Amino acid sequence: MSPTIRALLLTDLVDSTKLVEAMGDVRAAELFAAHDRLARDLLPRHRGREIDRTDGFLLLFDTVSDAADFALAYHRALASLSAELGVALAARAGIHEGEVILRENPPEHV
Repeated sequence: MSPTIRALLLTDLVDSTKLVEAMGDVRAAELFAAHDRLARDLLPRHRGREIDRTDGFLLLFDTVSDAADFALAYHRALASLSAELGVALAARAGIHEGEVILRENPPEHV
């Protein structure tokens, strides 16, 4: 396996713990499900790949341009979701470009 230059994008919902405390577990779970669907729906359009998930995502892109385009679209979609649900949502997004070695886990390890 040789390293290739890729872009990693990390997103993080701002104050997600406070959101859960204010909304309650059930409503917060519904909100997070809508958030996750929104982010995952954007991935194919920007040639991204989900690597890991917390209250945000760790995503992999072939280029910084794809990662930046995703981040901009993600923030626009998050603003729309905020307006739709009447909940103030904000997120941070950080991009790193560097050498990455891709290693696939077998299904039984996931």
